Amino acid sequence: MSFDAVKCTVEYKDGWYYITMTIRYLDGNGNLIGMAPVSASVEKGTPAEMRTQLVAILKPLIDNIVDRLKDGQLGKLDLVDNITAQVNTYLATKT
Repeated sequence: MSFDAVKCTVEYKDGWYYITMTIRYLDGNGNLIGMAPVSASVEKGTPAEMRTQLVAILKPLIDNIVDRLKDGQLGKLDLVDNITAQVNTYLATKT
């Protein structure tokens, strides 16, 4: 079993980078078991600052998604709500 990220996009608007991707959960033969969306926003800064922000946001989100996909919660609506809440909580610390 493995995970990968697909459909990754980065958009820049009004001083922020918006990153979206889909995390896929695959069986040993490469067949899709489940998938879930991930999105995050980081304020424009130096490459090192933006990497630090992305790791701070995406690592816990991706860990959460991996755990939930393994548990059979294959991208249910509560997962999307949880991701949105975590990103918004992080962004609130930046304003």
